[in-house]
Amino acid sequence: MKIAIGTDDRATIRRGHFGESTYFCIFTVFNAQIHSEECRDNPYHLERHILEKFKKIEELLHDCDVLVGRSMGHEGFTNLPLKGKQILITTHEQIDEAIDAFLSGRHELFKIYDMELRKFVNLSS
Repeated sequence: MKIAIGTDDRATIRRGHFGESTYFCIFTVFNAQIHSEECRDNPYHLERHILEKFKKIEELLHDCDVLVGRSMGHEGFTNLPLKGKQILITTHEQIDEAIDAFLSGRHELFKIYDMELRKFVNLSS
């Protein structure tokens, strides 16, 4: 599984929309353990054409299964789950705290987009 977290400084999760992140930190995870980490530049973070930007970011993160941010635009959280991606919103500020909490099953500070309910719900529920 690959988890992408949006960031502007490679340490904290971006407060604004996921797609406006300067970088995406990608964690490759097996058996709840991090096996590799990389940081991808987001060359589209300043782009204003939302649909075009969405498609480009979708391609940039094509190999990621879970996308984590503190905020995400409507285009992302309503369309990406249809393509098999889990969309998580968190109140965690630090990337290392968020990834540790997620991998160890401490999901209190995460919400997931529920396609049937058409809203974010607690991940632990």
